Amino acid sequence: MTVQRVVIVSAVAPYPQDSGKSVVIAGFLEHFRSRMPAAEIHYVHVGNPLTSLAGFDGVTVHEAGRRGRLELVRSLLWGVPVQGLSLQEAFTASGQVAHRLGTLLTEIDADLEVIDTIRMAQLVEHHRPRGRRVLYLDDLFSERYRRMLGVLDDDRGSQFDPLGQFTVHVPSVLRGLTRHQSVRRWLLLLERRLVQRRELRAARQAELSLLLNAEEAQLLRERSGAAVQAVPPLVSVPSTTRAPWSGRPEFCFVGLLSIAHNDDGLTWFLREGMPELLRQRPDAVLHVIGRGASPQVVELARQFGDSVRLHGFVEDLDALVAPSCAMVNVLRFGSGVKIKVLEAMARGLPVVTTAVGAEGIAESGDGLVVTSSARQAGRELARLADPVQREIASRDAARLYAERYAPEVVHAAYDAAFGTTVLERRRT
Repeated sequence: MTVQRVVIVSAVAPYPQDSGKSVVIAGFLEHFRSRMPAAEIHYVHVGNPLTSLAGFDGVTVHEAGRRGRLELVRSLLWGVPVQGLSLQEAFTASGQVAHRLGTLLTEIDADLEVIDTIRMAQLVEHHRPRGRRVLYLDDLFSERYRRMLGVLDDDRGSQFDPLGQFTVHVPSVLRGLTRHQSVRRWLLLLERRLVQRRELRAARQAELSLLLNAEEAQLLRERSGAAVQAVPPLVSVPSTTRAPWSGRPEFCFVGLLSIAHNDDGLTWFLREGMPELLRQRPDAVLHVIGRGASPQVVELARQFGDSVRLHGFVEDLDALVAPSCAMVNVLRFGSGVKIKVLEAMARGLPVVTTAVGAEGIAESGDGLVVTSSARQAGRELARLADPVQREIASRDAARLYAERYAPEVVHAAYDAAFGTTVLERRRT
């Protein structure tokens, strides 16, 4: 079947592209705009209404609303223990929203439905599409929670909030519970078991499920027996030309800091990696770019004075990232593919990371340096401040991006997954 009309169902605002998820969803929209008229692309948003439609560029946006408070109580008391919903599904479950979604999807009558994660899949499972339904899983949350539990076991002082971006869906009276170590561990154990079961169910119901990480795609295929495919993200950067380095030992950490793995990784680096970096390069500066810094991160940064600068969200990312010597992205847990790593490599910016941060991208090399600790990351950053080492690493980072993640490579992978074709070819 030729795809002539597509609909994406998501709770995410794809613009501005200030998180990995928004980058991926915006990439889907960019791909579809290159394959069909914008008028044939529909975006159904679940949750509080979008505050701006900037960036959609002709795509028709529909609002499906959000669940009510009574529905949340019903989901937590009935949906989780009786229906087996995961907690993240319970926070977005709504019979009213599911009904509105079914009505909208029937009216749109798309050849292709792209459903964003199990949270949206539960809302459309009773609607039978005319065309294909593809489930985008982002990453395997069951694996993410397994790693979170490992960090809690290894580092009793870790204070990350496992709710992360889900905080907006949680009533304020319940948010404080996750500050307690015992509650966090219990919630993660429960949610890992529930979400793994729901991931298997959703994958078996979809015609095709997509993940960013090839290893996670293989794992889900083995567990579910369903059709699962790994696709690269479409990373949009102003230019893929290598930006000139300023020559100064200035580094950057980029990411939405309200996400648990970013908060934990930055805290870890500030505690153990930054002192090592300053020991070798006292003139080093770390630029932290991203909104949502926790009080703990703010206090740690303050202790380093002007050597650590918290910028929050910035409109012009290139102004701070492009002149940097390297990006640091040390993570102890997480899943999927880290979009910010690809964005850095597209600019020819070397990345110092951990095995978790490099997962699904490449093995350790000159442009993607994989370390085993925050202290080692500090030493590697200091090494890259040498102009010769930095030039070698920059060239390797740009080469790796061009070979695996350049736009033409990603568009071809999306055509294979979604069944789309080049717009010009379809019109002839």
